[in-house]
Amino acid sequence: MASTAAEPWWRRNKLSHTARFRDTYCFPLNDCTLIGPRPAGDAIVIEQDEETASCVWDASIVLAGYLAGPALDDEFWRGKRVIELGSGCGLSGMAAACRGPAETVLTDLGDVMPVLERNVRHNFPTAADAGIRVAELFWGDECPEVKPPYDVVLGADIIYELQNFELLVRALSDMSGPDTVVLLATEHRWRDVDGYFWEEASRLFTHEAIPHSEHHPVFRHDKIDIYRLRKRPTARAEPDDHQVQDSEGLSAERFTDHDHDTLP
Repeated sequence: MASTAAEPWWRRNKLSHTARFRDTYCFPLNDCTLIGPRPAGDAIVIEQDEETASCVWDASIVLAGYLAGPALDDEFWRGKRVIELGSGCGLSGMAAACRGPAETVLTDLGDVMPVLERNVRHNFPTAADAGIRVAELFWGDECPEVKPPYDVVLGADIIYELQNFELLVRALSDMSGPDTVVLLATEHRWRDVDGYFWEEASRLFTHEAIPHSEHHPVFRHDKIDIYRLRKRPTARAEPDDHQVQDSEGLSAERFTDHDHDTLP
């Protein structure tokens, strides 16, 4: 697809349906800083299967570029345990694994596991040697394969369903300790959704947007932000009744203003 003045070449929102949701996607690693296992061909190859959770979204491209790029030095990754929530195809988590942390766990719901497992197996044929594995995780539930706290928690384009915000914040809290760095990438599609998420998350976490100047020099976009979160020392694991009621009472009709990409 030819580049335009408005959009960089890697943006996927204007692709045909087949290219956008079905064709194999390749994330180039030739301009990335890698000290860990490197997939063959200098690219992470992603199989898609046309479901919302099993497609490559642009926020995951931006996060993958940040994780594999120069902004985070080797010391940041050394000996770290990493988990990704809502991995989908697994692009961001596999980009992190390429940096050589001690462990990388990619998680999602059961119906996403087949494509996620195939992608990990294709890119890391000896996944155990690379310290990367997948696990089924329903936010808020315990999973014997997931052993928090983790040093780094990742999420790309998982801030979009109002009814899941409470569970998402709880999962982020469950996975985090006092020194955990949470990195969430999100594309701003609806006017107020982000605000409601941060209202929920701010009970347990501080957060700041990472300047775009620190994003990967190629994989960056003014509608996509990466946020760095840290757990508050006095964080409470459970919301009060008033907050739950407010969250459940929100009307999705308020959030129909969007720009480029939409969830199918």
